[in-house]
Amino acid sequence: MRSLNVIYLHARASCTNIRDRSISKRTTVDIIGPAKISSRIGECGDHGSTKSGSYFRRSQHSQKRAEVKCTSTSAFLISSKQNPESARGILLLFIPLTLPSKDIYFGTSFKTRSQFIAIMSPESSNKYYKVGVLLFPGADILDFAGPIEVLSHVSHNRNPERPDRMFEIKTVACSPAIRAANSLTVHADLLLPDAVDQISEFHILVIPGGPPSVLQPLIENNVPELDLIRNFAALPADSSSGTRILLSVCTGAFLLGAAGVLGGMTVTTHHHGLDRLRDICARTNAPGEPATTVLHKRYLNGGLLKGGGVQLLTAGGVSSGLDATCYLVSQLTTPDMAAFITRVMEYDWREIEE
Repeated sequence: MRSLNVIYLHARASCTNIRDRSISKRTTVDIIGPAKISSRIGECGDHGSTKSGSYFRRSQHSQKRAEVKCTSTSAFLISSKQNPESARGILLLFIPLTLPSKDIYFGTSFKTRSQFIAIMSPESSNKYYKVGVLLFPGADILDFAGPIEVLSHVSHNRNPERPDRMFEIKTVACSPAIRAANSLTVHADLLLPDAVDQISEFHILVIPGGPPSVLQPLIENNVPELDLIRNFAALPADSSSGTRILLSVCTGAFLLGAAGVLGGMTVTTHHHGLDRLRDICARTNAPGEPATTVLHKRYLNGGLLKGGGVQLLTAGGVSSGLDATCYLVSQLTTPDMAAFITRVMEYDWREIEE
């Protein structure tokens, strides 16, 4: 890896509030000395990441004074190769100078990785989401692989080499490995009982579909997969990220209907399954609930479920899940981010008018 010339600066306590990530003023700092990036471990995240760090070899030099113009900031985690967790380090903020040939760093001391996280987290404006993807034997491959593909490209820094991923994706199934459609074996990250116990940690739940012959036993036997859906649908909004999202793809809407969460909602599914979904909802909706409206659409934002904390998003057949997930990304981030990932995927997003 190419070495980068940097300079250690130790910020005096009176200089600035280290938690202010939008510093824009002159700050006097003490130069401790120059150093070079000598090695790197793991996958070093973009500036601001606390998941991994860079090791610096520090040179001793007499201290000097420097006045710099702070225009933007970001951070590295510096730790010790012998004891990364407990070793003393420096929280460094990157300051581009008016001089084009130099990079200056300043920072504050911290003793542990936990202190670093405590300093950085409160002021971070980046949001992160935990996604559960339900799997079951015979699940259609593109129904779950499509949303995973889209979400895996979304990162705060748009850096494919060191992405600051926005979505942490976990597959959930009744067994450690399941055989999806066409004999594809997929290993689950979480078993269903564990996912149910941890359900409040999830912000998004993706429900794929499959052939009617696969779904019928799940619908008729009130399986744990339906409990997962019910428990998620009943969650309140998340205090940090806001409204949660329940996304079904293709005939995955059958499982939402069987779980009894679609009363009064407007939904879609595969065009061959529209009448079947109407029948399922008519049988499972709670007494007195309005009927479920089933339409043929590429995808539909159904609004909030009756608990008020979960937004419903349903997609039509198979590839419609790609479009619905692009829409989900545009809603949680920006339309520009959604356009960016479709360019990366070279996918022609079939966006619909709401």
